[in-house]
Amino acid sequence: MALEEYPIGKAIINLVSAHRHVTTSKIAGIGLHAGQDLILLSLLEQDGQSQNALVKQLCVNHSAVAKSVSRMQKKGIVSTQKSEIDRRITLVFLTDSGRQLAQQAQAIWENVEQLAFKNLNAADRANFLRLIATVQQNFETNSEHDS
Repeated sequence: MALEEYPIGKAIINLVSAHRHVTTSKIAGIGLHAGQDLILLSLLEQDGQSQNALVKQLCVNHSAVAKSVSRMQKKGIVSTQKSEIDRRITLVFLTDSGRQLAQQAQAIWENVEQLAFKNLNAADRANFLRLIATVQQNFETNSEHDS
């Protein structure tokens, strides 16, 4: 089975792969592992989130978030504390160095966005985003029917 027989699937896979390659190489340049940047960006937007909230927002499994948070905590990028309301909940906070890294990650993501749309005009950008949203909705609608 050659992917050439499935041009939409191949295009999506190639796009995701290229985006991941560019982003992870830039993120590695500031000392982060893939995925840690997304946690930092989420905390930059709203500090003190629970690990479960990060799981839901980033659409990853709990062990991936817990492992990343643990690694970042050891590096002094984030700190954790138990919720005063519910001691079972672990809240994650940026440290000062974590906030600086999050801002660097944000700049990287902004750069990647600019790179992605480099040769596209405003109408092309809007159409691209609209088409991606339509394809995503098609997948989500289909998966709801399969459940």
